[in-house]
Amino acid sequence: MSNKIINTPDLLKGLTFGATSPSKNVVYLSGNDPSLIINPQKIGRSSYRKSDIWKSLKAREIKNGLLDQKDPTQLVFIGETKGANKLYINPQTKKPEYMLHPSAAKAWFKWRDEMDSKGIAYRVSSGYRSSAHQGGLGSGSTVASPGSSPHGVGGALDFGNLYGIVGGVGSPSPNAQGRLSKQYQDIAKAGANHFWYNPWRLADSRGVDEIWHFEYWGPL
Repeated sequence: MSNKIINTPDLLKGLTFGATSPSKNVVYLSGNDPSLIINPQKIGRSSYRKSDIWKSLKAREIKNGLLDQKDPTQLVFIGETKGANKLYINPQTKKPEYMLHPSAAKAWFKWRDEMDSKGIAYRVSSGYRSSAHQGGLGSGSTVASPGSSPHGVGGALDFGNLYGIVGGVGSPSPNAQGRLSKQYQDIAKAGANHFWYNPWRLADSRGVDEIWHFEYWGPL
């Protein structure tokens, strides 16, 4: 099996990726799918409740979506501001700014620096979400209920530029095609160097996939 990842943008036009099951909720992975190559250990196959971040907060009896924004052992600002929600105001700048759990943020800074040094384009569009924020997103196949999202513990980031590639659609086929894009591959490969992954359960071409969603699965 070849480890070559296809980068050609023209392949995204009208591409049928592998074979589609009769249910249309599964697109069988091809051997050159970046999810198999970038994340061969299938990290993130299980719920984010299995992550060190979630378990550590649970041990402290801190509930998902109810983290204290003023406690730096729970959340820190990460310097990304474009499109940030007014629920998260940095007191130093008086402006909205995305937040993450400090362990996830430490790894994010390394990931960000690598992308910046390599000229990789990215646009953060979501970080920590309070229960009120999560509940205000409505419902849908790609929207978790309050208290259940990895965003609610500050362990997840979304990228608006990747969301745009698939138009926010969570079905397998467009996401399988999107994973072939250079934008996705550059971001995902750099993220994996710092324990950040587009989790397997959202990149396995089964049920719901989200090329824009990444989770920190590293140590505290």
